[in-house]
Amino acid sequence: MRALTIHEPYASLIINRLKRFETRGRKTNVRGPLAIHASKKPMNDFETKIAENYGIIPQYGKVLGIVNLTHCIPSQQFGELLLHPEEIVTGDFSDGRFAWQMGVIEKFETPVHAKGQQGFWNWDERKGTE
Repeated sequence: MRALTIHEPYASLIINRLKRFETRGRKTNVRGPLAIHASKKPMNDFETKIAENYGIIPQYGKVLGIVNLTHCIPSQQFGELLLHPEEIVTGDFSDGRFAWQMGVIEKFETPVHAKGQQGFWNWDERKGTE
């Protein structure tokens, strides 16, 4: 299965249905199931404050669950869409960026340790990182 590593607290916000869009500087044609992996990188002060505000306990270096990547929307189109204030705080919707829309399929009761890497990568729960 494809996987994507995301910094905390954003990975946890996505898997807990508190963040619908992962904003990136590039578009993607990838659609469908995607494992969400929380990176091992420690949170900065801003990210720590977000985690505290939402009661997020970071899960570093673990696959947290599976989402369905459904759309890739250019940021310029967000003038027409209603965003929750939480989305604005947890994403960068400036011009030239893209919002990858994700819906949670499954949140793992016990997150699974995995190494992770940048970009999309292959993950197999039975073997760990491929």
